[in-house]
Amino acid sequence: QTPLLFYLGSLFINVFGHHLWSINIFNSLIITIIICIMYREIGNKVYILLPFMVSISYYSYNLFCLLLVIIILFLIDKKSQNKDILIALLVSFVFLSKQNIGACLFISMLFYSRNKIKSFIVFMIPILMFVV
Repeated sequence: QTPLLFYLGSLFINVFGHHLWSINIFNSLIITIIICIMYREIGNKVYILLPFMVSISYYSYNLFCLLLVIIILFLIDKKSQNKDILIALLVSFVFLSKQNIGACLFISMLFYSRNKIKSFIVFMIPILMFVV
């Protein structure tokens, strides 16, 4: 696993102080975004999923990858011209969080993308920035 989540967490810690509650706030923010997106999509049924979200609420890349995958699924339903670019960018973030999940999403992204070259270039930009 690459440390994208831990870099984001360290930025959050540097802004809000070197305390344990800073990382808990960051984790709560991730869970809140997941629940808000899911509420927009499935309505009141999201309350059934709340106990499961609380049970996996520890700080890990799994929760961050879940957030990114839910955002990707939310974008797939939208009618937008730049949908492929945003999905490629989010898939690269998933790849920078966990390579095996990102590789599976990368293959499906290239398969379903309308403009494969543009999606590949957008996918590679954050990865190259991370490597440099």
